[in-house]
Amino acid sequence: MVSGERARELLVADVMTRSVAVVAPDAATASARRVARGNGAHHLLVMDEGILVGILCLCDLHGAGPAVPVSERMTDRVAVTRPDSTLAEAIAIMKARRVGCLPVVAGGLIMGMLSADRLRRTEVGPRNAAPACRCSRRRVEYRPS
Repeated sequence: MVSGERARELLVADVMTRSVAVVAPDAATASARRVARGNGAHHLLVMDEGILVGILCLCDLHGAGPAVPVSERMTDRVAVTRPDSTLAEAIAIMKARRVGCLPVVAGGLIMGMLSADRLRRTEVGPRNAAPACRCSRRRVEYRPS
């Protein structure tokens, strides 16, 4: 495990996942589930004409009918981080906003995703460094392995 001191030195770009799964705001929740499953993703970025307009976690789909638009289930106030931010800075944002992931953005472009799960899997920082996604507290339809 990397020490807390080392987490302050590492950058988000060193740990983030570079591939992200994307859906449109008018996509049906059934389609969003398929995208998540097909990409092994737990969080989907909601993009409208190349602009980040929301984020969708699989737990946001819990109880939604298959035809419900993603825009009705997404979070539209998205906390983001930059690839050149330190992990300590990103973790602080995650804790303050009580979110389990942050899209990584530079110059208006999506560069990747940083998730609490990714932080744990790469053993960066203490196990409780960032909040877990609320999905981890209950059973959901799909969980990437």
